[in-house]
Amino acid sequence: MKKQGIDIPTDMAVVGFNDDPVSRIVEPNLTTIRYPGYQMGELAARTLINHLNGDSDILLTQHILLRSDLVIRGSTVDGRRLTVDG
Repeated sequence: MKKQGIDIPTDMAVVGFNDDPVSRIVEPNLTTIRYPGYQMGELAARTLINHLNGDSDILLTQHILLRSDLVIRGSTVDGRRLTVDG
């Protein structure tokens, strides 16, 4: 986008997923979604193991809600309009 002359975030806001450490290195710093990846994997594995053991029916709908956070950084905030720590 920089090579094309697109100014981030003034012309276009950019959001990533996973809150990878590189999001704090790129310029501008990347706004990301922080989610509990380890916990997601643990729950998925537990569900599969329970199904393989015959303890649950994997076809039954389950609703599991895990908290995620929006980590606002420079790729979505124009510093001329708003100041955000991060």
